[in-house]
Amino acid sequence: PTLTNEGLMDAKFTPGPWISRPSPVDPKPWRCVYFRTKRDEPYCTSALEPADAKLIAAAPELYEALKLCLSELEERFDLESGSTNPGIKVAANEARAALANAV
Repeated sequence: PTLTNEGLMDAKFTPGPWISRPSPVDPKPWRCVYFRTKRDEPYCTSALEPADAKLIAAAPELYEALKLCLSELEERFDLESGSTNPGIKVAANEARAALANAV
C-alpha cells in the first residue's frame, strides 16, 4: 500500500526511547527491550537474543530516520517524472513499503 506522509505520521506503536538491557531473569547473553507504555507504565519484553533486542530497541529511531529520508526524497525529486533516476524511485518505494509495514 502507498501511504502519504500524513498517513505515516499516524504510527500506532509505543514511541521511543526503547532500551536494550540484560535480562533480569535469564542468564547472559539474553537481553530484554524496555520501554514505557502509552499509559506511562514500564514494560519489559521476554528475553531475546542480543542482536534481536538491539534491533527492536532501535525501531522507533529507525522509523523516524526512514520517514525523514523519504520526506527528503519526495521534496528533492519529482518521483513521477520519467527523468528521475530509477534508483531514487526504488528507494522511495521501498521506504514507503517499510514504513507502511510498521504502522
